[in-house]
Amino acid sequence: MSLDDTNPVLYANRAACSLQLKKFLDAASDAKKATELDPCYPKGWGRLAAAYQEIDSWVAAIMAWQRAIAALPIENLTAGELKQKEQYEKGLKEAVMRQRKRQDEIDNGKEFHYIKERDYVGKKPADRARAMYPELRDKGMEGFASSGWVLYHANNEFTRGLETMNKGYAFKGANGEMLYQARTGVLDSFTNAIMRDKRVFYINNPKFLETYNLQLMSEAKTHGAWTEGGPVLIMEEAQERLRQKGWKAVRAALGITVRSWIMRAFFAAGITKDYGASVEWYTNAIDLLDRGRMVWRNVSQENRGVIFSNTFVRGVRSLRLESYLQAYSEDRGPNSKYPLTTLLEMAQEIAEDCLSDSPSRTVEYDPGFISSFYVYPWAEALAMIGYVKKEMAYFPGITEEDRFEYLSVASTSYVEAAKKLPDDDELHCWYAKIALEIYWELKSPLYATMAAANMVAESYPKMMRIWEHSSLAMGGRDKALAPALEYQRDMWPLIRNGALDIRDAILPPKHFYASDSKSEA
Repeated sequence: MSLDDTNPVLYANRAACSLQLKKFLDAASDAKKATELDPCYPKGWGRLAAAYQEIDSWVAAIMAWQRAIAALPIENLTAGELKQKEQYEKGLKEAVMRQRKRQDEIDNGKEFHYIKERDYVGKKPADRARAMYPELRDKGMEGFASSGWVLYHANNEFTRGLETMNKGYAFKGANGEMLYQARTGVLDSFTNAIMRDKRVFYINNPKFLETYNLQLMSEAKTHGAWTEGGPVLIMEEAQERLRQKGWKAVRAALGITVRSWIMRAFFAAGITKDYGASVEWYTNAIDLLDRGRMVWRNVSQENRGVIFSNTFVRGVRSLRLESYLQAYSEDRGPNSKYPLTTLLEMAQEIAEDCLSDSPSRTVEYDPGFISSFYVYPWAEALAMIGYVKKEMAYFPGITEEDRFEYLSVASTSYVEAAKKLPDDDELHCWYAKIALEIYWELKSPLYATMAAANMVAESYPKMMRIWEHSSLAMGGRDKALAPALEYQRDMWPLIRNGALDIRDAILPPKHFYASDSKSEA
């Protein structure tokens, strides 16, 4: 703050600007500074609470709302103060409700991928992939194009992180205070795992989050990571720390900071279902990475760290795609707070990045790495482009001509997405199924519909070896795929014996695809 760094009003006003710009970490940092300069300043506490809510910090938001209310006069309030009190009490009520909901989900074991290990021994896709390891290894290069390798290495990262985290323990310090001893590397392993394939992540211990938070605090303290502030402030301080302490200190601190934000985003989407907060955390991570890549563009990866590599940044962008889609799904339509045009831009950026960035010929990659950081992000981006076009086709006021164009692009995008993926991945099957439904909607000829239906039929037995008991399967995947399989089974003999011409447009008996399928990703 160049004018007066002791004036709480200036910090609170800058926090208000950051809130408007949706820079919530910067808003929280400035609002907190305002409350430190003047603990009795209600607007400082109110803006701090508002910022905390946007980043899914409900306990902190509750405390800040309470302090904001307490800072107001008890009696003889002005009209402006009465309005503030009403706003703060409304915010407090919402924060209490959201925190209570979150705690209920944790207490009742409703976190994403929460499983009872004994019920799924050997059944999880990652377990199936591990069992296939000898087969995949013996196939050599031929076996590289399998989702089994992707899961195998993603699960190795996740298991390594879980085992390391579980070695941490609490103990009493010399003064009787409770301390926590933890090994480092857990955040590296967890983030590497979800960027390789987020489907390997699960929680099988009700105390997982409690242990994780202790682990996070330990690693942040060990490496001097930033626990406050947004990308702008952190980049300023990182450059100053670099001048004072060198790359070793800065590289570790930035690594933990960025990875903690990634996990915060992942948990916001997976546990509290606060997809807006998830998008915010991912966006802040990407913002910080982009700033670092610009400032240190001539610095080697060895010095600045792997977090600034193309593959790492692409991994974060891919994770954000799904959270943004989920945020849009809660507020669908042309006037959504999460515009489809933004999702389209994000997806196109990833697709273009994958097209222009080839793997290094001098680096030896493990089987699955290229798929995780090049093939899968590209496929997901294409599927998102398909989703956007399909969704826009049903917006009010769309002409039949435009609807046909949107759906045509959508079907092509889904087919391309399916073709990018290994044919033993359930998403290969799923994307082909969505393309088929769009072809039906377009009344496309058999040469188009059967191409998609054949992809589903040929993929299904292969993907069931690995993905039989996946989360998508538990959500009704096989029932949704059944019409495509039946269509392929019924049409194929008629085409072979000449009863049908591939130029004919043959629809299934009932248009089961015309409603629910429109919201699928």
